[in-house]
Amino acid sequence: MPEKKKKFKYKPLSLKDILREMKQNIDLMIDLAYSAIKFSSKELADEVSKIEKRTHELTFLLNVQIVQTQIGGFEEAKKLEPIVVMGYSIDKISDALADIAKVVFINSNISEKSISKDFNI
Repeated sequence: MPEKKKKFKYKPLSLKDILREMKQNIDLMIDLAYSAIKFSSKELADEVSKIEKRTHELTFLLNVQIVQTQIGGFEEAKKLEPIVVMGYSIDKISDALADIAKVVFINSNISEKSISKDFNI
C-alpha cells in the first residue's frame, strides 16, 4: 500500500531559523546514518528518512521565505543567492545520507536471500 502523503503546513520561520534547523538535521542524520549501518538498524534508517523529508520541507520553506520577503529587484535577489545555494546543498547532503542509511535495507534483503538460499529455506 503506498504511503499516504501528509500535507505540508506552512509555518513562517526566519531564514536564520530555517538554516539552523537544517544544519542540526544534517548533524543528526550523519550520526544516525552511521549508527544505522554499524548496528544494521532499520529503525535508525527510517529515522534518517523522516529527517530527510523534513529537510525537503525546510528547503521549500527557505525558498518561499526568500520569495516572500524580497521585492528589491535583481540586485537584492543576487545578495540572497548564497542562502539559496546553501539550502540546496544541505538538501543534497540529506539525500546522500538517506541513501547511505538505505544500505541497511539493501544489506538485510541480500542477507535474507542468501541465508534462505544457503539453507534451502
